[in-house]
Amino acid sequence: MNTLKRITLALVVLAALAGAQTKLGSTTLSQAISTADPSTSVVGLVGGTANSLNAIVFLAACNQTDMAAFNRVSAPVKLLIDREAFDVQAINTTTCAVNVLRGTDGTSSLPHASGAVVYLGTPDKFAGFDLPPGTACTAGTGADLYTPRINLSTGTVEDCINGRWVLNSANLPGQADPQVNYAQPFGGFQTPYPAPGISLTAVTDVATTVWFDQIFIPVNATVTGACVYNGSGAGTDSVILYLWDQTGALVANTALAGTASAGASQYQCIAFTATAQVLGPQTYYVGVAGNGTTASSFEMYPAGSTPLKYGASSKTAVTFGTATTITPTTTFTAGKGPLMTVY
Repeated sequence: MNTLKRITLALVVLAALAGAQTKLGSTTLSQAISTADPSTSVVGLVGGTANSLNAIVFLAACNQTDMAAFNRVSAPVKLLIDREAFDVQAINTTTCAVNVLRGTDGTSSLPHASGAVVYLGTPDKFAGFDLPPGTACTAGTGADLYTPRINLSTGTVEDCINGRWVLNSANLPGQADPQVNYAQPFGGFQTPYPAPGISLTAVTDVATTVWFDQIFIPVNATVTGACVYNGSGAGTDSVILYLWDQTGALVANTALAGTASAGASQYQCIAFTATAQVLGPQTYYVGVAGNGTTASSFEMYPAGSTPLKYGASSKTAVTFGTATTITPTTTFTAGKGPLMTVY
């Protein structure tokens, strides 16, 4: 085997090993821990006095790599269930009954439901501090090697999604668990509404332009469409509404063939071609395009009508009827950001 082949094979093997290590081990509880006090818990005691924090927890599976290699001294394993951390003391690999020390890493013992998610791994696979949501990440490399990213002391769980850390914890209701959706307030989310007395700017659509601005999504939701506030222009152009994530990647859009503009000086709501999952709290972008044939107009934010660093802009040289990405911005340009909602 020549040198080039050896190097290529080594790189393939290393890549495979790195990929295999990126996902933190997990399973679920097969029996509930009914109370915070293990002296009366259904999981029972391992030893010690009635108030001992040593207990047995029953897992649905215990054959993960770290569990198989467990050694209390040389290869310890930690668990996180809800917001409580555990140190593994011994494992019955037949029954998956695991002797644990409860309430470690500064956490408190809590009751846990059967079926609760259990994250597990060696201490080096857990984080020692929280990162602000939205911090850049590259999953599977360097400090971002293991996902999800878990701070045992706070119970914070974060996933690397679209190059950003996003809160992913059922222990923090409403804080971006991709598996949990929460009811949208007022049926949807809205771009900022100008204070009374501020006159909006009506902009006539142009077939080659997309106007867009930021929209804040505070909680997880399934969204089905978007609304744009039409101007007083009586045109009947075809319009397309878009939703992008914080990187500018397209998340959803209405029919690319366009929908006839209708309803002067009011919101017009149009369904996306497919529902979309959005995660909060996060910034997204919404936008509108028209085919510019009958002078339809949309209401835009004028100068002094939005918070500082509110991103509002436009993209030109866009072919109407096509899916398009955008370059995200936090710079406000008057007359560029449409009043919109998603629902």
